[in-house]
Parts: sequence; structure tokens; C-alpha cells
Amino acid sequence: MKQDYTPLDQDTLTRLVYTHDDEITDLTQKILLLIDRIEQVEESKK
Repeated sequence: MKQDYTPLDQDTLTRLVYTHDDEITDLTQKILLLIDRIEQVEESKK
């Protein structure tokens, strides 16, 4: 099943980011914490 995606225009992207700003910020913080944790685990294996 192939789906065709059309890129979002700049206004739509901007509205999407502003509408979900809190969620994006929360997700970004969680990703950064995961990256830090991965680095800690990798360091401990050395």
C-alpha cells in the first residue's frame, strides 16, 4: 500500500508547531535525557 505525501506549506507547519509547542518541548527534553543516559551507559562499558 503506497501512500503519497504532500509537503505541508510553511503556514501549516507554523500553526502545527505553535499548537503543539508544549508536546514538542516535552518530547525534546525526553530525547535529550535518553541521549544522556545512552552516553552514560556507553561510558560505563569502557
